[in-house]
Amino acid sequence: MNQEKIGKFIGELRRKNNLTQAELGEQVGVTGKAVSRWERGLSIPDVAIINKVSEVLGITTTELLNGEKLGKVNLNNIDEITENSIDFYKEKLKKKFRKILFALFLVILILCLLILLLFYFNNYNTCRFYSISPASEEIKAVGILNITSKKDLLIISDFHYFGTGITEVYAVEYKLKQEDKVYFQNGNIKDYEFDSSSKKININDYFNELTIYIEDSDKTMDLENIEKGNLIIEFNYIGYNGEIYNYSVSLVTKKEFSNSKILY
Repeated sequence: MNQEKIGKFIGELRRKNNLTQAELGEQVGVTGKAVSRWERGLSIPDVAIINKVSEVLGITTTELLNGEKLGKVNLNNIDEITENSIDFYKEKLKKKFRKILFALFLVILILCLLILLLFYFNNYNTCRFYSISPASEEIKAVGILNITSKKDLLIISDFHYFGTGITEVYAVEYKLKQEDKVYFQNGNIKDYEFDSSSKKININDYFNELTIYIEDSDKTMDLENIEKGNLIIEFNYIGYNGEIYNYSVSLVTKKEFSNSKILY
């Protein structure tokens, strides 16, 4: 089927009937631009209106699809023309179906991508894992900080003291702090009544048994600030003469994992 031939035929018949493209389009239910596309061979009338177009132009549907008026001889080719017309419209419907199928696939793909992006941004950086270790050579420990959207967890344990400045003390307390903010405090030596006959504490035994455990389920302690650094453990202890001494250890915080990527 020759679309260009059909288009020229429609144009000739339209002019012969003294119709503009807009007038022909109005009579068959399309726009003048659609008629223009027919006459330029870019498309042909849809199957739903082809009978109406043929009627307005004063020809048969077979003649329209053949692109010329049929004489007596050409009437013998009606079956062939009809078959070609059916094949043409079948192919046209297939193309239309493929376009619809592609558009549907595209919509589903976009929806899937949007869901993935929504999931990603909704969970972006909601889980972070840090390792914590002392910066001093005098004391060793192993620590973790796990920050999630629901709760924060900090554990520092396995302490070992290798310094020689502290041996035995009468009382000891520690604070986990960051500048002026105290996250956790254990003990209060200000309430301790010093007595030289009191039992002494071996500092190595104290560190070996020490575990710092903070679980912030209500997200009230703002442990996320720890990732900014400047975290220290401050030990205050009473020495042999009853004086209070201070021993501070800086902690190094290192990010080990964060769900800030699409693929981990």
